[in-house]
Amino acid sequence: MHITYDLPVSIDDILEAKQRLAGKIYKTGMPRSNYFSERCQGEIFLKFENMQRTGSFKIRGAFNKLCGLTAAEKRKGVVACSAGNHAQGVSLSCAMLGIDGKVVMPKG
Repeated sequence: MHITYDLPVSIDDILEAKQRLAGKIYKTGMPRSNYFSERCQGEIFLKFENMQRTGSFKIRGAFNKLCGLTAAEKRKGVVACSAGNHAQGVSLSCAMLGIDGKVVMPKG
């Protein structure tokens, strides 16, 4: 069975996101893993997003989403709910962009 996907994201969208993120987040490494490459009989690379400013890849999506807000939406601020990594991504992105942000996290 052949499955096709009609994604609402184009290569241009991805390249624009890359431009928005340039200089704002760390360019994390992606070394080849000899261990996994040998075991999988293929070329395996590891992306070290744990070395990102917030410790995860979540800042990428949060920053891009906030960049897409209108000026009026940015003035209103944002509210995000998260148990961790997304909260950190939204919080840092708001600080970087001068947007008032509130993050709601579960207790416990």
